[in-house]
Amino acid sequence: MPLPYRLLYAIGITPWEVLRVPPALVDLVEGEAALPPGRALDLGCGTGMSSIYLADHGWEVTGVDMVPRALAVAKERGRHLDQPPRWVCGDVTRLNELNLGGGYTLVLDIGCLFSLRAADRFRVLAELAVATLPGGRLLRFGMTDREDILHNSAGEWRPLWYRHERKARIPLKNASPSWCCLERCQEDL
Repeated sequence: MPLPYRLLYAIGITPWEVLRVPPALVDLVEGEAALPPGRALDLGCGTGMSSIYLADHGWEVTGVDMVPRALAVAKERGRHLDQPPRWVCGDVTRLNELNLGGGYTLVLDIGCLFSLRAADRFRVLAELAVATLPGGRLLRFGMTDREDILHNSAGEWRPLWYRHERKARIPLKNASPSWCCLERCQEDL
């Protein structure tokens, strides 16, 4: 899958890139029940808009993407920050090989995981559970349905909320653009 994304970035066709921070993320960071800054992992971070937003709000951020060109743009965008995100070029289906560490309190997935095969998605969610502290959050956006989220939560994540995105640009049969927030289950004592 890396070649199509690399090619599309090279020719400047990136319809998935949004030049604003998603309101669902702003609500988690600045809303009434805002999370305190901690460690954040941005999967498929692209050109870094959300990673930079988090870093600008006191988070220690690692952004992962498989396209060097996207990460070069992200690095340039974040150069003004006192503590810029750590940019890692790699495949999210091989998180264990990227030496990302652990202790994350927020994982952000804006359209990355839903594009994976179900088996890969399940494995990545299990790996994320190991890297995320109990009580940590996983904020996901994708073309999916509630049942898919519950089925693919690897038994380590508890859904907190689920919302359909009303301004759907790409309707798919049996799935719609949606946001969900999951909480890393507490470990048994």
